[in-house]
Amino acid sequence: PNSEIRLTAVQTLGEIGSGKATEFIRFMLEKEEDDKVVEAGKKALVSIREKVELEENA
Repeated sequence: PNSEIRLTAVQTLGEIGSGKATEFIRFMLEKEEDDKVVEAGKKALVSIREKVELEENA
């Protein structure tokens, strides 16, 4: 898929916030060449981690 689709996908995964998505995002980032997608992937991982931590502390 083109970079816009990958960007939207990784942003959506970050918004959903499921810890199950982290492995996929990390795998994707290993091969991703588009800087925008990489940055969005990093932000998604942070967002997911924060959401998981909040759920664990609730």
